[in-house]
Amino acid sequence: MGMKIKTSSEPKIHTAPWNAEIGPGDSHYPQIFTNTVYQAYGKLPCMMIGLVACAVVVGLLLHDIVPHARLAYWLGAVILCSSVAPAPLFYLFRKQQPEYPGIKKWGVAFAVYGLLTGASWGAAGYIFFSADSLEYQLLLFFILMLSSAGATAAMVIYQPAFYAAVLPLLLPIIIRSAQVGELIPAALSAGAAVYGAMLIFFYRATRKAYLDSLLLQYQNLELVQQKSRFIAAASHDLRQPLHAQGLFVSELMERIEDPACKDIVRKLEGSLKSVNELLNAMLDVSRLDAGIIELRVEHFFIQNILDDLESELQPPMRKKNLLFRVSPCSAVVRSDTVLLARMLRNLLTNALHFTEKGFVLLACQEHGDELTIEVRDTGLGIPEMERQAIFQEFYQIDNPQRRREKGLGLGLSIVQRLAKLLKHRLELKSEPGRGSLFVISVPIGEKALVHPKIVAEYPVGVTSKLRDCRVLLIEDDQAVKEAMSARLTSWGCKVLAAESGVQALQLLADLECAPQAIISDYRLGAGTNGVDVIKRIRAQSGVDIPALIISGDTASECIREAVSSGIVLLHKPVASSELRNTLETVMNMYAVTTAECSALP
Repeated sequence: MGMKIKTSSEPKIHTAPWNAEIGPGDSHYPQIFTNTVYQAYGKLPCMMIGLVACAVVVGLLLHDIVPHARLAYWLGAVILCSSVAPAPLFYLFRKQQPEYPGIKKWGVAFAVYGLLTGASWGAAGYIFFSADSLEYQLLLFFILMLSSAGATAAMVIYQPAFYAAVLPLLLPIIIRSAQVGELIPAALSAGAAVYGAMLIFFYRATRKAYLDSLLLQYQNLELVQQKSRFIAAASHDLRQPLHAQGLFVSELMERIEDPACKDIVRKLEGSLKSVNELLNAMLDVSRLDAGIIELRVEHFFIQNILDDLESELQPPMRKKNLLFRVSPCSAVVRSDTVLLARMLRNLLTNALHFTEKGFVLLACQEHGDELTIEVRDTGLGIPEMERQAIFQEFYQIDNPQRRREKGLGLGLSIVQRLAKLLKHRLELKSEPGRGSLFVISVPIGEKALVHPKIVAEYPVGVTSKLRDCRVLLIEDDQAVKEAMSARLTSWGCKVLAAESGVQALQLLADLECAPQAIISDYRLGAGTNGVDVIKRIRAQSGVDIPALIISGDTASECIREAVSSGIVLLHKPVASSELRNTLETVMNMYAVTTAECSALP
């Protein structure tokens, strides 16, 4: 029975009331204020050019109506206030890239710009007004109404600038028309006042929609960040017990001699493997949904991936009596090595699950500036009506019983999402009863930009390599520490176990010989991590001790720090055989022998 989680209330999206403003007390105020000021300054160049162009057009319209000297003074003031004065302001803003709270003064400066612009344009309504010509009054009203509408569109982002521009733009002509004392100018004055009020009402409604959209944007961002934190915590907390269980089951398998009991333990081991696969797949989908997978695009030989996939999948293909062929390819591609390999692995695994006889083919072809990678099988095939549905989570054709050997139904969904993330074209051709063809199109790379593989394949050392090996184990989870200690001891290792970096350094101080290997968790509490602790132990002992990081944390900073330090990183849960082989391989890399005793200072 599934567990139903009860929530106290539905999540709410908070919006700004029509007559309310986001104030400094709001949690999102700094981001929203910064966003509005940056958008306002982003519009500034267009506003400067547009205002000069409009001023020139107005000058041409009024050239034969108003005195040339007065018109020239007005044009000079408009160009100075609207375009010349704000140019250095825009330059300095772009250069300094201010942040909150320092950006507040830039908001004030933009409001002053709005005031100067509105006042210079509004002056036309007073100094060019003529009580003797109704046509001229209508023309002037028309010009200023358009100008105020333009100011609304330009200043809608930043409220102080809007009021600073619109009010001095409309008030002079409203006041001047009312001073005439005649019916029609008074009516025009009242009409302009009503127009101004409607403009403000329209502006407030538009601003509310703008604020709501910004609030929703930041709330969505906050939800994504919360989801990212949940994924990281879930990944770490779920991998810890799975890792411990796997090690205990592995040791149990070696200690039991009864065949019937061994069969039960073997099934338990298979169940744990299935749980691990499900956890990894669901976490991958969640990370893709949250948009927290970072791309590491590089140039590399596609044959590297093809070789790895052939070695990995040839045994299960042979076990199912399927012919698995991988065509060699010398092309260089530009993509994310890990993610592209994950896409191809999922497609090949899908072919393995749904192909009962025949073959599975992995091949490449160059087409101009692209390399098409094909995964072809002679499986069930996919009906046309199902070709969209198969990319949905947990959707499978011909598996209503949800048999585990047919997979989880997440592989193709992950492939499609990764294709969108990498911007690789994904195509499907299939015929029911004859098989399917999946094609991924990847950009061709440049051989000159290919980096040599940092981590090479090292031969696995002999089992006796671990006998009498002094291993310092640093793990803050009690169950994992016990399981790891027991497993290492069963291989002949002499284990010193510590719960923290501080305790590890204390143990080190009591030793005559330095450890010959260090195995540490990444997160050790108290703000410390395994990479830092390993560096401190190496520095204190004066020995470059071989080390492994084994972590349930899949966050990118953990991976980056381990890789940059040259320490081998494994993600929990780690199979017993993988742990043993990796530890022996690392010791071979450092040419460590168990007879050595590096005296501590």
